[in-house]
Amino acid sequence: MPNYEKLYHKLFNEITDAVERLQKAQLDAEAMYLDMCEEEFPNGEDLEYFKED
Repeated sequence: MPNYEKLYHKLFNEITDAVERLQKAQLDAEAMYLDMCEEEFPNGEDLEYFKED
């Protein structure tokens, strides 16, 4: 009989690792985006478009 508990734990651990990698990738991409915005608009010029009068 297959050891379903062992299979479950293997699958759970692999899914957990994948989710953690995706979360890290998202945070890294957000940091990259902010860095690129700072490089392109060092004084926040792009924010002037969103200012309310």
